[in-house]
Amino acid sequence: MNLYIGRGTLKIFTKWCLIECGRELATYYCTLYNKEYFYRPKLQAPLWGAHISVIRGETILDPAIKAELEDMSIEFYYRPEMDNNGCHFYLPVIAPLLDDIREEFSLSGTTVPYHLSIGNLRNTND
Repeated sequence: MNLYIGRGTLKIFTKWCLIECGRELATYYCTLYNKEYFYRPKLQAPLWGAHISVIRGETILDPAIKAELEDMSIEFYYRPEMDNNGCHFYLPVIAPLLDDIREEFSLSGTTVPYHLSIGNLRNTND
């Protein structure tokens, strides 16, 4: 299994925590998809750019921990084979540090495997 190394910046909001990975990565994979599958609806980069969700809709209670972790540079590994759920396209991610971050906020492990969101299907009416 080939793994690539990525790096992003941890961003923490009231009920959301993600790693911003930059728009370039999303643009790269969307372009590859759109060239390979030119006959299918086009992919567009996610609104937030390429990102990994760490906390989704769970209240982050400790502002001191937030201040300590905000803007931390995070290294992760990803598999370059795209997967999708029919609308959203992503790359599988391995990053044990993300579980540690969730534990810092007293949250349990993730129920969805971590993934790098790189695109979604463009509305075919635009």
